[in-house]
Amino acid sequence: MTTVSHDLAAAIVAARLDPNESQVVFRRLLDALARPGRMVWLPADVARRVPPALVPILALCDLEVTCCVAGDHPTGVDWAEVVAVATGARRGEAHEAAWVVVLSSSSPHDVAQLRRGTALAPEQGTRLVHACRQLHVGDGEQPWSSDDPLEAHVTIELRGPGVPDRRRITVAGIKADVFEALSQVNESFPAGVDTWLVADSGALIGLPRTTQITVTAQTRRGAH
Repeated sequence: MTTVSHDLAAAIVAARLDPNESQVVFRRLLDALARPGRMVWLPADVARRVPPALVPILALCDLEVTCCVAGDHPTGVDWAEVVAVATGARRGEAHEAAWVVVLSSSSPHDVAQLRRGTALAPEQGTRLVHACRQLHVGDGEQPWSSDDPLEAHVTIELRGPGVPDRRRITVAGIKADVFEALSQVNESFPAGVDTWLVADSGALIGLPRTTQITVTAQTRRGAH
């Protein structure tokens, strides 16, 4: 119990961002949404202190915001509790939260239940931050190797405002049907869900609700 308490306390300290750090994160999140599919990087010192996917809500959430941190993390820390203490944000279920962070895997059902807002109140749509293993932009072969020979790699094609012609990205660690569900959720613009994909490295890609997403390839390393 002592070790767990110490780990939680240390995580809370690490999760508290100062105003300058929060401002930098905010600008990079906006930059990622303005240029869908373009790689942006979270501040390295912040992304090393906590799971990178948590950085957006640590920078932007406060007492007036409801957050949901879903999924487990290899550190074993209760990151939902860390976020609540570090930011003061209210904890809620995914279907009611303004911000949802997925630290591990998700399903199409998880995406479908997120708040989308309405045509008159699109700002009520959820902001989704989804962790993934790795990200790659472009048509070339991914420059990474995986320690899991069966890990799924999904390539999606992006079109829409902010995307010159089209852009392809490859994602390791998120299943294709999650992207298909996200595409369906965003069919009734201006209602929808703005999404950021955050890799373990701190790399960040924005997928605003205006972006059309098409799954073009699914591969597994080691498959024949």
